[in-house]
Amino acid sequence: MKYTYIALLLTLVLMAVQEVKAACNAQVTFDACIERGKQYFSLCSETDWACKCQRQKDIMNCYNLCLEDAVVQAQAEIQKTVVNANCIQATTSTSTRLPTVTSALSSQPASTGTPSATNAPAPNSANQKTTFPAGIWIAAIASVFLGNRN
Repeated sequence: MKYTYIALLLTLVLMAVQEVKAACNAQVTFDACIERGKQYFSLCSETDWACKCQRQKDIMNCYNLCLEDAVVQAQAEIQKTVVNANCIQATTSTSTRLPTVTSALSSQPASTGTPSATNAPAPNSANQKTTFPAGIWIAAIASVFLGNRN
């Protein structure tokens, strides 16, 4: 019985640390959109909250490119908080229409070939592997097994 628990626990540990690939079909476009949004955000003045709010909304729209990717969508939840924080500070709006990240991307020529310093994917590229958060599962399983040792 003891060896069964050990084998089961080992199997669960191995499953928990299994690496999975990101599932975004538009990863390159997503990465370019995020990078472009960050570049535009950096152009906002320190106190121009309307600009910062719009730029963070533009970045938020990038996450719609990868709706099928759970990792990207988890990041989108964090981005929502960033958008809210910046938009709460925006008490005035600018009179000029700011270009959006997606419109700026559509005016850029499509990149082909190998990535360079200017079109290299951001850290969340399609070939990046992420690990399944195993700590919670391992702790839960261990507490069940160790709790029944009476």
